[in-house]
Amino acid sequence: GEKTQRSPHPEVHEAAHALYEGFVGAIVACQEAGELPAGDPVELAALMYATSHGAVDLALAGQAEESKGLEDPMSQLRLLLAYLRTPGRG
Repeated sequence: GEKTQRSPHPEVHEAAHALYEGFVGAIVACQEAGELPAGDPVELAALMYATSHGAVDLALAGQAEESKGLEDPMSQLRLLLAYLRTPGRG
């Protein structure tokens, strides 16, 4: 986030970069294992990050309504993963 990007401490940037690289690496491993669809792992990482970030933002804003399917941010990420794992989708 913004605080990380503005940090004057190089180790913060190194840690953030390492975390991101690990995330993309995990996506690649899942793709190779057939758990996620083939394609650009960076794009898939962006989609997963945006979904998670948006779901958390909605929850923090008080918009996590069960009637909208937003009762739990983790359920949104699980749903995305389920769609990506379904043959013929993703």
